[in-house]
Amino acid sequence: MTETERRDAVILAAGLGTRMRLLVHDLPKPLIPLLDRPLLEWAITGLERAGMKHIIVVTGNQERLIHQWLTEFDSTVDIDTVFNPHYRLGNGVSAQYGVETASTSQVVMVMADHLASPEIYKRAMLSRLAKNDLSLVVDRELVGALDIDEATRVWAAPDGAILSIGKMISPWNCIDTGVFSVSHAFCEIVSDILVENGTCSISDAVRRMIELNMRVMSVDSGGEFWMDIDTPDDLRLAEQTVLARADLCETFGVSPDMELVEAHATPFGLSEMQREGLL
Repeated sequence: MTETERRDAVILAAGLGTRMRLLVHDLPKPLIPLLDRPLLEWAITGLERAGMKHIIVVTGNQERLIHQWLTEFDSTVDIDTVFNPHYRLGNGVSAQYGVETASTSQVVMVMADHLASPEIYKRAMLSRLAKNDLSLVVDRELVGALDIDEATRVWAAPDGAILSIGKMISPWNCIDTGVFSVSHAFCEIVSDILVENGTCSISDAVRRMIELNMRVMSVDSGGEFWMDIDTPDDLRLAEQTVLARADLCETFGVSPDMELVEAHATPFGLSEMQREGLL
């Protein structure tokens, strides 16, 4: 299989997920269920539907539980895991572990706690052909901006070049969806920052790549659906949003019955009309 035919993706599933501990105390965040399916399963299935052939899951916090779940999960794609013992040093380190494990020169990288349409993953896959040092799928329509204060903001030039990134930057014109295509040069950047600071986030690495005049580009999400699921409220909203939209049910392969709808609806969630339209 040539590199063009082989499609490697990395899922970052190593973090602590501290804001979800109010919901569950014994599960790592990637295994928290959304509509009765673990968040990690949504990421794997989305990448599979986008045409990925090989997935590397980077584990860290509670890695044994995640590894055990993966051994029991049936998928048509090849799935490997790599353990990051330094997962507390920032998600840039987990990204580094995953990219270093991949065998292709360009790697699609996603977050286990982001729910995204397979079309967004496809856009990252296609950006590999441009051979950028890093491509980031950005949301210009604020589709996934549940809490703009928590979103990672991006300032992109008209030609797509990313000029700055961060939670507090100004000006900005789009937000980070957490879906990337990166080259192995990313790993060298993370190593340098770790030596200097002892920690490294993905945003830290992107900023350094911009400073070094590397080719760091944005890719428009085209208004496709995505959500960053950080809190129990985010999780409930994601469930209600998917159930309320027939197009998302089809996209994510959800076949809601009345029991599922009732289990995840709340008084401020689905209306009776919406429920009837689903069934």
